[in-house]
Amino acid sequence: MSKISQKTMHRIAEDALGTLHESFPQPLTTRAVALELARDKEFVLKVMQYLEQHGMVGKAAKKTKGEAVKWNYWKLSEKGMKAV
Repeated sequence: MSKISQKTMHRIAEDALGTLHESFPQPLTTRAVALELARDKEFVLKVMQYLEQHGMVGKAAKKTKGEAVKWNYWKLSEKGMKAV
């Protein structure tokens, strides 16, 4: 996979934040964000982890008692809401 510039990563991250903002307050899976952005799921996961490191998004727990988490659900943080 080729490397992308920091500027391009920032632009894709902004699009991901916009997608989460449109669905607020409902959290979205990595797959749902990838479908909306027309990007690969693994790449979108890296973008979401990048946003999580910067405090813009957080993981939302969607498991019931005794179940393992199968998918990552993402929601906007307070910092992410202010950025959008």
